[in-house]
Amino acid sequence: MAALDPIQEKVVYSVTHTYIKVKNGSNKEEYIYGTLLMLEKPDGCHIEWREDPTHVDAVNDSWDFINADAVSFTYSNSAAELTDITPTAARTEGSCRMINQQKFHNPINFHVDNLRSFKRMKGKLVKNSCIMFILDCGTSHPPIYFPKGGVTDKFLHHLGKKVIITQSATDGNRFLVSPHQQEALESSFDALNLFADQGSALSRFAADPVRGTFTAFAKVSKLLTNTLVASEDKNSVPPEICDQLRISVEENETDFSAIHSTQPEDPDFLFIDEKAQLPEVEKKPRGEPLKRAVWEKFFDAEGRVTNPEELKQIIYRGGVSHDLRSEVWKFLLSFYSWDSTTREREEFRKTKVDEYFAMKLQWKSMTESQKSRFSDFRDRESLIEKDVSRTDRMTPFFSGDNNERLHQLNDILMTFVMYDFNLGYVQGMSDLLSPLLLVMENEVDTFWCFVGFMNLLHSNFEMDQEGMKLQLNQLNQIVQVADGQLYSYLDDHESSNMYFAFRWLLIVFKREFFMDDIMSLWEVFWTGLPCKNYQLVIATALLCQCKGDIIENQFGFNEILKYINDRSGDIVLSELLIQSEALAEQLITCTNLPSYVRKIISPGSQSSATQPSPDRKPARPTSSPRKRTAES
Repeated sequence: MAALDPIQEKVVYSVTHTYIKVKNGSNKEEYIYGTLLMLEKPDGCHIEWREDPTHVDAVNDSWDFINADAVSFTYSNSAAELTDITPTAARTEGSCRMINQQKFHNPINFHVDNLRSFKRMKGKLVKNSCIMFILDCGTSHPPIYFPKGGVTDKFLHHLGKKVIITQSATDGNRFLVSPHQQEALESSFDALNLFADQGSALSRFAADPVRGTFTAFAKVSKLLTNTLVASEDKNSVPPEICDQLRISVEENETDFSAIHSTQPEDPDFLFIDEKAQLPEVEKKPRGEPLKRAVWEKFFDAEGRVTNPEELKQIIYRGGVSHDLRSEVWKFLLSFYSWDSTTREREEFRKTKVDEYFAMKLQWKSMTESQKSRFSDFRDRESLIEKDVSRTDRMTPFFSGDNNERLHQLNDILMTFVMYDFNLGYVQGMSDLLSPLLLVMENEVDTFWCFVGFMNLLHSNFEMDQEGMKLQLNQLNQIVQVADGQLYSYLDDHESSNMYFAFRWLLIVFKREFFMDDIMSLWEVFWTGLPCKNYQLVIATALLCQCKGDIIENQFGFNEILKYINDRSGDIVLSELLIQSEALAEQLITCTNLPSYVRKIISPGSQSSATQPSPDRKPARPTSSPRKRTAES
């Protein structure tokens, strides 16, 4: 740990042997140990977490700034110890850093006035107590785990002397924070008459600020409740409260009252015409992944899949064992037809091998002179080379210099340019390709599976972005039905455009999960179950998981965007899939679901418009991306 400057900072309180969990390229948890400090500096109190080099070897430079909000590292482990830390450039989007295989968060160093809230978990939920800090800018720091014992209580005792801490009314593990100004507190206590004995109350507050604060705000809550109830009876709501209620009521009437209005001509703007009552459903645990013994039972004597719909149900509920993915994905991505025989697949693959190398030869044989007169080709070639060099480099499969897999990524993407030159290459496609190559380990099979994947997502990458605009609009409509309170908040804070979900939908959550998890998520998506546009249901469920932090921290659009991006790598996939499945069932079985929402998620496999016949070359994109995306 770096030495403290006694002139510039004074330690108010410190906790040693804390640690932060990270995941290496193999998706295995590792620990970085350090000390959590509360420091008094010239500008006030700061919270800082500093890495302890005694727990790691060869630590040179712990922090590598890409920009003010972007940082990542590569960690390699040996005998459960961290042995090397190498700064790595992170791929960034605006002020949000993201890397798929290994993510390390911003340095934990902030003024307490910038602390918006924190989450505290202990007991049965986690082995050791932990705290996760959330700042007013939307930054969500990783959980800091404490050694066993009552250390978190002591830390919060000292924190309570610097800020006001109140427990969330909706989540017992979430605590809201506001600046602690003694004069303002005394004035507030006097005005509210919270304590019969002001002097002794403030003494108790100084002695135990956490308990004192909770007690005080419990009385505030009771006071406000009684005031509002009494005011409602006497029609004497205070003017300032009346304004807030009027605004709230007007918004709720717009969103949920039985308003029977004519739908506008512009299909980009739709309104909920009735309050949809989503039924209660039981959340179901995830099933077991498809294993070889079960997989082989689905084939008849000639090699046809006898019941593909039942097979898809198994995959939807539990995914696929990794050793089977190279076989199963070819069916899910329409490279092979479900009703094809073993012999037919062998003959079909031979034709596809020839077709692939014929297209590859077209660009491989192009001379420099030809390229000089073909600017579109040069631009795409340059962009592919740049993107491939930084795609999933922390995954062992793609790590290291002169990795042959990177050349394969490059060749597949260049060949896809020849296959569909109208679309060509757009940033993000390399993210979609890399897991396919990791599974197939074969250029030809990977290419044709990538073609099938791109047929599902073609409109995401078209120049006019109409497909993405439509999906964001549809997400808006689903959120209105799924959680009206969340939607009203987003609308009030200029976030109902759902732009923060753009990356989620563009590359189907690729940068939100580690490699193993994204493969499990994608194979669920590829089944086409349980409804169309299931990615929108998943996005809604994920947004609902973020609801508490977003609303209670009063995040605006910029903070929501930052917070959403900070969650990448921290999402528990199994919980998200369970919640998404339950939400889909609620929407499907809702008796008064608005017709246009039902059209978005109507049950059944994905339409033929986005899932081409597996025994022929996929069709070229239609001239109406809006229509195709709506059907997908």
